[in-house]
Amino acid sequence: DEGDNGDDNGRNGFLSIQKYAHRSEAFPGDELSYTVTLRNEGRTDMRNLVVTDSYPSSQLTITDPSSGVVNGSQIEWRIDRLGALESRVISYRARINSALTQGTIVNNVRVRGDGVDNNPQASGEVRIIERLPQTGLNDFMGPMSNSTAFLSSVGSASSSTGSAGILAVAALMSAGAVFGIRRKFLA
Repeated sequence: DEGDNGDDNGRNGFLSIQKYAHRSEAFPGDELSYTVTLRNEGRTDMRNLVVTDSYPSSQLTITDPSSGVVNGSQIEWRIDRLGALESRVISYRARINSALTQGTIVNNVRVRGDGVDNNPQASGEVRIIERLPQTGLNDFMGPMSNSTAFLSSVGSASSSTGSAGILAVAALMSAGAVFGIRRKFLA
């Protein structure tokens, strides 16, 4: 999401800020990348900037603060000087708490410092997508895959008995499938 748009209307000390989450949706346990871009839109230098990104520590764990200092539920970067019309990009990585099932993670960044006249802020949002439960098809298909060996041996034995043997094999497969379904879903 974007913050201040950089239209300084001739003022000095105007800092624009943008924050970008590299994914708008993610699963629990996924790693996210965030980028914060600062731009001094004024005609004079800004000094002693403190960039603070606040995040919900119950939802995210910072895995790479990219030279920032993590303190509780914030990451802080210090920039000694940002020249007139100069930009600075900060990137960092975080992992989503694997216990989350759904919701939206919102974190906010703000900047303060000497020569900054506006109140620059921006936020990033990532929606958590719920993982679907495993279907169990692999368990169910197990008996069917084992029947391949059975069919090949019965097929060779039943070639002499003709269609009666094929009918017997079909009956056995049907009974096995019903038993497998009953065992899987009714047990």
